Amino acid sequence: MPNENWYKMEMQANGTPTIFLYDVIGGSFFDEGTQASAFAKEFKAITDKNPKNIHVRINSPGGRVTDGTAIFSLLSEHKDKITVFVDGIAASIAALIAMAGNKRIMAKSALFMIHNPSGCACGNSEDMRAMADLMDKVAGQLLDRLTEASGGDREQIEAQMHAQTWFDAQEAVDAGFAHEISDMEAVAFASANAEPRMLAQALKGMPKPKIAAPAKKEKEHDMSDQAKAASLAELKAVLPGADADFILAQLEAKATETDALKAFTAEQDKRLETQKAETAKAEAETLKAKEDAEKKLAAVLKAGGVLPLESDADESENSIENPKAEWRDAIAAKVKQGHSRQRAVGAVVRENPELHAAYLGACNQGR
Repeated sequence: MPNENWYKMEMQANGTPTIFLYDVIGGSFFDEGTQASAFAKEFKAITDKNPKNIHVRINSPGGRVTDGTAIFSLLSEHKDKITVFVDGIAASIAALIAMAGNKRIMAKSALFMIHNPSGCACGNSEDMRAMADLMDKVAGQLLDRLTEASGGDREQIEAQMHAQTWFDAQEAVDAGFAHEISDMEAVAFASANAEPRMLAQALKGMPKPKIAAPAKKEKEHDMSDQAKAASLAELKAVLPGADADFILAQLEAKATETDALKAFTAEQDKRLETQKAETAKAEAETLKAKEDAEKKLAAVLKAGGVLPLESDADESENSIENPKAEWRDAIAAKVKQGHSRQRAVGAVVRENPELHAAYLGACNQGR
């Protein structure tokens, strides 16, 4: 059963229509039908009162792609009037919704995440292949929208989606996903019934949204969590982007929704640190290769322009001299073999993780 309170719309005291997306987009991953229809009706009603300036505040782990793309399209029709604030987290389809803003502002501790869409299928092998084709098509559409809105490099964003990439506020600005960073601290993801003190901090003096009985709701939620372990459906709903192994581990541990979400957040933080470490390592290796090349050039000049016949001259044979060119060539080779673009990228990521890492490192360095 979907959570009908996954969004909130209010007219602020200063006359600005404000939309709060502080929960799973669509309210549930598993309910039939499209939940964006009610959103569209309320959006029209509130924006008709003041169509010149609309605020959208996001703190969401993502949700249903169909609802998210519908909301993105709806907001995009008013793009020149939309200011988006990422108050805590804009992940998965919530990241796409954030791109509908003409002005996009990240809280200084907020996070932004992009990845390929996930789905599930039940049936025979043809059903599975059809679902895979659909996932590829949806991923391509999301890539188009993210590239268009950010003005970034399409190939780089494609590689980042395959890697499931997290951006802090400054990285989101550098990548074109946001325009500026506010002084406010990020709001921890809680649900639509967020604690009023945290909302007040996020909104900087603006009237807090009239969300019914937040303290009581939080307490009731905690009590139910302690009373029973989360079901598979509940874990999938609160852990968008989590892989099957992680969800199974939480089921085996009989984790509550709260404990599972904490564990997932810790794992994502660890993954982000690993990505940063890998990028730093790639940058260090690139710097070392550059220094080695300069030393070799100096030796050539010292020898009167003759390249020394050194046994270590072959050391660089296995290095990736031009990651961007080799990345494109590897994908082109897969496409030539009959793979679709999305499957070609996925195959290269799986078969040559070193090239994938080197390509992302080269993109981060602007080479």
